[in-house]
Amino acid sequence: MAITFKGKNNKLSSSDAFKEKEKYNKLFLMFSRGMIDLWKPGNHLYGKVDTMGNYIMPIEEYMSPVRTGPLKKKTVFALSFVKEMYEDFSNFFQERVVSGIIPRSKNIIVEPAKGWTSLRIPFHNVQQKTFDRYFTTVRLDNKEAVKVRDLDSFIESYTRHLGENNITPFTKTGHFTGNSSVLNTGLAIEISDDPYDDDRIKYQKFITDPSFKDYVLAANKFGFYVDKNIPWRLIVNLDSPYTKEYLQTFYSINNKKKLFETFFVNSVNQDIDSIKYYYTAFYNKIQKEIPSYSLLEKRENGTTCTRRINRPLIIPEDEMISESRYSTWVRVILYLRAKEAKKSWDQNKFEKVYEECVSQLQRFGLNKALEHVSMYFGNKMQASASYVLTKDNSHSIIETSRTPGSFRF
Repeated sequence: MAITFKGKNNKLSSSDAFKEKEKYNKLFLMFSRGMIDLWKPGNHLYGKVDTMGNYIMPIEEYMSPVRTGPLKKKTVFALSFVKEMYEDFSNFFQERVVSGIIPRSKNIIVEPAKGWTSLRIPFHNVQQKTFDRYFTTVRLDNKEAVKVRDLDSFIESYTRHLGENNITPFTKTGHFTGNSSVLNTGLAIEISDDPYDDDRIKYQKFITDPSFKDYVLAANKFGFYVDKNIPWRLIVNLDSPYTKEYLQTFYSINNKKKLFETFFVNSVNQDIDSIKYYYTAFYNKIQKEIPSYSLLEKRENGTTCTRRINRPLIIPEDEMISESRYSTWVRVILYLRAKEAKKSWDQNKFEKVYEECVSQLQRFGLNKALEHVSMYFGNKMQASASYVLTKDNSHSIIETSRTPGSFRF
């Protein structure tokens, strides 16, 4: 009896969608060794955490264009070693098809359709929209405007605004781990543009295709998983013997720790640069458009007067390299990450953790302080979080029920 699917899952009732997914899952029992299920707890952050559980982001300079066929007009990117391994797989598969060893298919054509995409623009748009709402308040309410006298007071006002209004994610770490897919890691390539939420397409075009089994076996041979939920997506298997040998031979990388150190960066290091950049730019926007603020002063004779005070301009380049506010920036990142992670801290707990970070800063420098921040969030966050797959297949971190922390900036 033929298996049938009703179509797009997001148009079905909850009950029907669950039944469709159960039916779909049973199809992959025979391919379990060569597939990866990113919906499975522990897998949804694949490529987003290092061996120590720290959140990481790929270094964009290591992205390379993947070779495409003559009909493909779109450039697809992946990390350099992923691109090379994929091209070896593609050559092997196509040669087997031409020789007749693998059945020719009109559906499984190993031409790259999607790859790495940068989150830089979406992240920027989130920052800009968030600030615009805050800026409207400052512009219309003099009580709020008076709170922003200089960069230091802006940092305090804006950070409190973000935390008290539950505006998350705001850091690059929060955005990357909560609003990205495995494609954003540079470890994956897709060979189709089909929609992710239609199990009927997955079944009719891929799973029942005569060459599907050969496609999975070939992908495994060259160090790739096939994504169980998106069978046209290939993801590098970092534990594959082929991947290990390839990295050792061509990159002198003999373990995952060195792989992550080479091609990725601890995301909290990106956080401090982006926070400093946006905070300085946003403050300067206020300084430019509202260069002064009114302050009501009381004279000795008991009368009052209004005095206009100019806001100082900040030179962004100086602030980016200045060490004078390191402890402030560490506090900002700790606070925002704790809010993103929905930590149930009280003020004493927050201050204790902050004191630890400052101690690391004073004794060992900024990087050690940021590592200490990471220690409280990292991969341990999975223990208290579940995840959902959004329409564009990005995984959003959804905290389980937890009393919100009472800590303030």
